[in-house]
Amino acid sequence: MKSFTLFIFILLCFISKGLSQAYADFTIQVSPQYSKFDHITQGEVLPNSFCPGLFIGSELGVFFCQAVKLTIGYGYALQENTLQRGQYPFIIESDHHIFAGSLDYTFLKDKQIRFFTGSGFQLRKKRLEHIIYDPSGHIIDDHLGDLNHHILIRAGGNYYFYKNAYLRILLQAELPVLKSDVSNATLIGAHLGIGIKFDVKKTINRFLY
Repeated sequence: MKSFTLFIFILLCFISKGLSQAYADFTIQVSPQYSKFDHITQGEVLPNSFCPGLFIGSELGVFFCQAVKLTIGYGYALQENTLQRGQYPFIIESDHHIFAGSLDYTFLKDKQIRFFTGSGFQLRKKRLEHIIYDPSGHIIDDHLGDLNHHILIRAGGNYYFYKNAYLRILLQAELPVLKSDVSNATLIGAHLGIGIKFDVKKTINRFLY
């Protein structure tokens, strides 16, 4: 009986250590600065009717059905060119095309991605513009011009606008070398705090924001 109890205890220790290591690995993979997973439910999956789609959470969280199953309880989703916002998993339609969370707003400048709380993307008539909310609360609109060499995120994967045409890039376990000319572009990735960057050699590289 004692040997059996000792065996169970050792087994539980190994399981606990393995789970702790897996959690630590996932934490590092996601983002060291958001390792506490506050208000995050790991492993949740959106309904099949919603997949494949994009979920941008309220605390710098991004969800893709084909990638890490990571969700935050509140945020934005872009599906069929429509921004949807609501409490997960209940999403309410919106008539705007802004795609950004409340803390992970971004805009493009000089072909580099930068982060500013209170700024974000908006899509109007094939033109990508960024909106900056300054401390005084005023809204500053700034058109970025043609969508060439800029990014667009849509449901069903990641879409990059190149020469006014959609180029779909699916996230794979191993990031492939691109066969199309998508140099000098930046793409928001599928993990919390992790992105995909295109370099001039047409290679996709992971990087932490």
